[in-house]
Amino acid sequence: MKKKFFAILLCLTMILGLATTAAAAGTSSITVSNPAVGDTYNLYKIFDATYSEVKDADGKTIANNIAYTIKDTSEWYQDVADSGLFDLTATADDATATVHTYVVTVKNGVTGKTIGEALGAKLAGKTVTDSQVIAAGTTTISFTGLEYGYYLIANGN
Repeated sequence: MKKKFFAILLCLTMILGLATTAAAAGTSSITVSNPAVGDTYNLYKIFDATYSEVKDADGKTIANNIAYTIKDTSEWYQDVADSGLFDLTATADDATATVHTYVVTVKNGVTGKTIGEALGAKLAGKTVTDSQVIAAGTTTISFTGLEYGYYLIANGN
């Protein structure tokens, strides 16, 4: 049991490139250092993310905004809603939609570790976004071409 607990890397990662423009959609990557040889690392996307910049009158960036969202059709939606770790707020144009989108906010005092433990316990049957088996001599692995989002990386061994 203890080995299984530590087998989950519990790495929730925000993927956002800093050289993007307002309300940008794009891709980025996650790099894991010192992965265990022979193990399989599985990547799961939990939330979508959008990135936007707030600029002053001179065009200088004065703030960066990140918004996480989840649709009620996501395989993660019920786990996220039931976890008690997040506030889910329906988007303004959601009233007549058949698929509802919610803005996700982490509740005060909730840590990444707590999120990782709670959602890491719900991996069974979830879609793996990407997976890598670690070969001898590997010191880092990278998951590339990822849509902006909030990801969990778990050691599948």
